[in-house]
Amino acid sequence: MHFFALKRSSKKRKCETSLNSVRWGRCSVSSIRYVCMCGPLQTERFQLEVKYLIEEALLSGIIDQKLADYLIVEYLIVPILYTLPKIHKDLCNPPRCPIVSGRRSLLNKVAILLDRILPKFAMIAPSYTRDTSDFIRSLEDVRVDESTFLVSFNVVSLYTLIEHERGLFAVHMMLAGSDMAPECTWFTLALFEFILRRNYFLFGDDYYLHHCGTAMGSNVAPTYANIYMAVLEGEHVYKSPFWHIVRNWRRYVDNVSFV
Repeated sequence: MHFFALKRSSKKRKCETSLNSVRWGRCSVSSIRYVCMCGPLQTERFQLEVKYLIEEALLSGIIDQKLADYLIVEYLIVPILYTLPKIHKDLCNPPRCPIVSGRRSLLNKVAILLDRILPKFAMIAPSYTRDTSDFIRSLEDVRVDESTFLVSFNVVSLYTLIEHERGLFAVHMMLAGSDMAPECTWFTLALFEFILRRNYFLFGDDYYLHHCGTAMGSNVAPTYANIYMAVLEGEHVYKSPFWHIVRNWRRYVDNVSFV
């Protein structure tokens, strides 16, 4: 096991290097497509907006007082950005995975709630894989010969590159086909849109706001990525003219294996 000890100034430079790297698809930390700068006054407005949304749901009878009290965070911790080195890819100069730590932040409890509501919709996908044992069981009846190809791949930077409109459409598609009450569907989508469009963090002395994707570190991020991939598969994979030759297609979030 390898440990890295970095001074605060050195750590900040390392983070800036990762954010500015082409690997992350950004030309700079303030790239207009992915993140832009915002100020403390905007974050105060975000707090008022989410409080208004929750109070509206309470008055409409969608949620009760207990849930409303749980979702409204009075004393916030500002989300901060840090990175995790991927030493399994390069021990000497590892690429870094950006993580937004949102614990006890404005959106933390909203994300926890959504992650309790939405996983069942991700699990209905034909390709859904719970864990390694589930994947191995799916291969028990698959027969292979010399002409068979075993393929695996992953979607690069899935969490941070899902466009908000396409991601919200995917969640809407999943909820529209369920037995969830219309008013609950509206509230769930409204909360989800708030998480995506008010996803801010602090880096150095500046506040930034995501324009694309969701924060790795958010409780609901894996479920969101799962739902997006499930809808994408329904649109493109299962309708492919080559689908009839696929014997097994399994996916764990953004990692796909097929025969």
